[in-house]
Amino acid sequence: MINHPMRLIHTIILALCVLLLPACAERAAPAKSTPSSAPRLAVLSPGFAATLIDLKRDHLIVARHAFDIVLHGSIPVAGNQSGLDYETLVSVRPTHIILEKNSQPLPERLPEFAERYGWQIVRLPALMLIDVRASISALDTIANPDTHPSPESINLTARFDALRDVLRTDAPPQELLLLSWVDPIGVMGPGSYHYELAKHMGLKPLPESGAHYITLSVEDLIRMDPPTIVLLIPDATTDDPASLIPRQARERLTACKLGNVILLNDPAALLASTTLIKLADDLRAALEGNAQLSAE
Repeated sequence: MINHPMRLIHTIILALCVLLLPACAERAAPAKSTPSSAPRLAVLSPGFAATLIDLKRDHLIVARHAFDIVLHGSIPVAGNQSGLDYETLVSVRPTHIILEKNSQPLPERLPEFAERYGWQIVRLPALMLIDVRASISALDTIANPDTHPSPESINLTARFDALRDVLRTDAPPQELLLLSWVDPIGVMGPGSYHYELAKHMGLKPLPESGAHYITLSVEDLIRMDPPTIVLLIPDATTDDPASLIPRQARERLTACKLGNVILLNDPAALLASTTLIKLADDLRAALEGNAQLSAE
């Protein structure tokens, strides 16, 4: 008789716990940044990550490229196309693995893991300017499956298209050489997205033929003698961009003598992404500034 009331109390407490457990669990669960049905993106391309930031969908990214420079450092690194960290990929439970489509084959074990865990492999080209523009819509489709095209996608595509002929005039197009490194001298050549961006804007990038990326000797650069040189060197800092040109060439180049060496050092300047819009704006401002100084 003495134990019976205690058993009754225990029974009531247990019943209350069962009834309240779902509410307690819901209250204690950490807030999720995205609904469970939202895509979870392992973005193994720094350029595509930058575009997703501009699309305002970077909160969907659960893993990043080993050389990523734009995402928050708390996002796990899952390697690159040459070597993936499958343990990390499995732990972040992606719905999509997004890579650049290039001459490299798919990582050998990726299809096996994708089939086992239900990952969708997405490979997008990112070599030419048309590829970069197309990636806006392609990434938006993945990140906004129910609302594509998103307002951000429409806006970015319009801004991209607005760059066409923005610097074209009645005069012959301005010639310039695009260098992405100076030791050795590396040129963004025909077919590269930086070269095509300059043409898209109404400029005349040099040389007119050749590979996407070209290495020049100092003698080659002197013989070419471009009237304007644009240095695309992330994080370079100097008050005298011409000082970055090899000394042997610097003393003989027209661009150096006239002060027509432009440094664009945005950390994202080399990415195949919507960061090219800002790069184009910076290039336009620098060229117009140089033209104004020459006129004075």
